[in-house]
Parts: sequence; C-alpha cells; structure tokens
Amino acid sequence: MRGRRTLDSIVYGERADCQSHAKRKVCRDPELIRRRNEILVHRYFFLVQKNTRYETVVKTLSDEFYLSTVTIAKILTDQVDRLLQIKREKPSIKELKRHFPHFNWTN
Repeated sequence: MRGRRTLDSIVYGERADCQSHAKRKVCRDPELIRRRNEILVHRYFFLVQKNTRYETVVKTLSDEFYLSTVTIAKILTDQVDRLLQIKREKPSIKELKRHFPHFNWTN
C-alpha cells in the first residue's frame, strides 16, 4: 500500500526513508486537479452572487479548499473561459446541489 513504508519508518524510527521521501516531487493526478478546479469555479460563481467583494470570496474559497489565496486567484484566472460558460448557463441551486452535494449551496 502506498505510503506504508514511509509511515512504518516514522513509527519504527528509521528516519532515512522519511528524509528521502521529503526530497521527492509528488505528482498530482491531473483528473483530480481538474475536478477540484471545476468545483472551485462553481463555488466562486455561487459565492460572488451572494457577496460582491472579491477578497471575501477568495478568502472563503481558500478556507474551503485549503489553498492559498494566491493559488485560488491563479486557478480562477486560468479557468476564466469555464467561468464565462457557467455565467451563461446560470446553474440553479438545485443543479449545483445535484452535481456537488457535499457543499452547502443555501442562500
């Protein structure tokens, strides 16, 4: 199982594996990143309808997604075409709840 060797080395005191693991670059699954960004852009569109202050919305997204405000701003900038598409589609709260049930979509 992935990570077991690292965790075992922490528990049993073999620190060499932990240090070498920290130096390796961990690759992220592009599909998971795409799905996260899709939800993030929908959340941004929803929150901006409730609160027009950009800083407040970005801070809320930062808290929800455990990302820095700089990262949130970069994702939103990169996803501007998707954001415009969502704006044209104007998804209802019912649709948002159906697609992303783990978020609170109440007004």
